[in-house]
Amino acid sequence: MVHKYIWVEIGRLDCTLVYIVLEELIRAACDGGIGSRRCETIVRTASALSSIQVRGRIFSKLRKVLGKTSLKPSKTLPENVHWNEIATLARFALVASNHSKQAAYDQLYIPDIFHIVTLIAGTGQTLIRKSVYGVIMNFLQSVYLARAEDPSGPDLRLLIDDLIKVENLQLFGLTRQSFTTEYCNYDPPNDKAVIDSQEALARLLVRVMEVTSGSSGEFLMFGAAALS
Repeated sequence: MVHKYIWVEIGRLDCTLVYIVLEELIRAACDGGIGSRRCETIVRTASALSSIQVRGRIFSKLRKVLGKTSLKPSKTLPENVHWNEIATLARFALVASNHSKQAAYDQLYIPDIFHIVTLIAGTGQTLIRKSVYGVIMNFLQSVYLARAEDPSGPDLRLLIDDLIKVENLQLFGLTRQSFTTEYCNYDPPNDKAVIDSQEALARLLVRVMEVTSGSSGEFLMFGAAALS
């Protein structure tokens, strides 16, 4: 009832007010700690605020926080002082993308999504790895539903099917015994395998960009933005 009659109405307010509420929710979720009941409850609450502007705001904040990690370097990303905020924002990004019904507008954030996925995939707790993987899957499913009858529909379906294969799950630091079992962490056995995995992930994301762009012009535009 609270979600329906309060948070949904807040989500319809002016963007400036929605952004203020979003900032407070993110702060409260961070204080609760990743994976905590408080954090997960707040993240689910934020789904009522989901809009193209809110998704953009979340991706923008995530990029900025990732940029801050270079100011206080750490051996691994989860050891960085900003990891809790990064992980929390990844949860927000998943929930926001899960409620997307605007595939055309979501493509505006392809460069942000791919930049974030490249840096975070296969990192941290299983919950965060699943979140990063989920952002990509939600994006593809959103585009597929919008273009199922288009010429690119079969290619999108094939791409979605490929992403659930074990070898592609491992690029996101995940593995599972079967479709009915839980995900668990997968970590490459050595440094060479880490580099090979990162290269394979980059190739996969380029393929996603090619299939979802719809035209060579859009592909070049997204590619240039992703490299900027």
